[in-house]
Amino acid sequence: MKSNIKNEEFNQTTQKLMPIQKSDTVNITFLAFSFPISALSNFPKESIIDLQAELITDLCKKALKFWVNDVLGFEMSPTRGRGCYGYKDSMTLSSNGEVMGLICLGGQRDTIFFQISDKGCKHLFSHITPSVLHHWLSKTLTVSKLSRIDLAIDNFDGDFDCNYAVKAHKNGLFRTSSHGRYPEISSKNKYSSDTELKKEYRQEMILVGSRKSIIHWRIYNKKLQQGIKRDNFYWYRSEVELKKLSVDSLLDLVATFADICPFAASFYLDKGVKTKAVNKATKFSLVAGIL
Repeated sequence: MKSNIKNEEFNQTTQKLMPIQKSDTVNITFLAFSFPISALSNFPKESIIDLQAELITDLCKKALKFWVNDVLGFEMSPTRGRGCYGYKDSMTLSSNGEVMGLICLGGQRDTIFFQISDKGCKHLFSHITPSVLHHWLSKTLTVSKLSRIDLAIDNFDGDFDCNYAVKAHKNGLFRTSSHGRYPEISSKNKYSSDTELKKEYRQEMILVGSRKSIIHWRIYNKKLQQGIKRDNFYWYRSEVELKKLSVDSLLDLVATFADICPFAASFYLDKGVKTKAVNKATKFSLVAGIL
């Protein structure tokens, strides 16, 4: 009976929040967050963790299972007997037998850690919006900051390619303030040359920022990565890894992306339409208007 009540409450919440339009231009490709184990008591009141007895009590397991199965839409494995990221134990998140993430528990100030992969994010946001997820994270599980969120935008006209990223870096468009330092930039291109010294790329990628920093960019040729053999077809992805970002970023992915730096704002996102690349002077005039 209680399970039916929970499902009804979840469905009502989902129906209420689902009309909030989700972005068709900026996608979440990786997500990680943690919350106190005690926050699971916000599902059934009795779900109290007993760290001395076991990692998670039966009641707490039920609350966790409801969150994973009914809200996130994943299957949860049994504990694996090995931990990671400083946690004592872990479980996998999967769908149709394919692993799409991890749950880590035990230790780390009595928290539970979730990590959801690119495929996991596709599965997750195929049935709920970022706004729905925001509701559960912020209102029920008391999450205020995301450990990590990766945002990506795809371009199919070839204007926002790796060369554009290099020029943007040279012009300071990756700086987060007018007084900020230029983040480091590196090329991860892999190619061979034919008899005419023409480059044949196996990988085309530009990295901006350190992996240890809170902002790290990957601009790469997605067509090459996917092994697509098709003429006159372009597919470049600009993907940014953000750490310790407010959970409220889930409420407006376009604004969150555009607000990172002038390079991100230069995509000029408007109602899901990606325009041509703009020059530096035009770009700076757009920043205020986009947000």
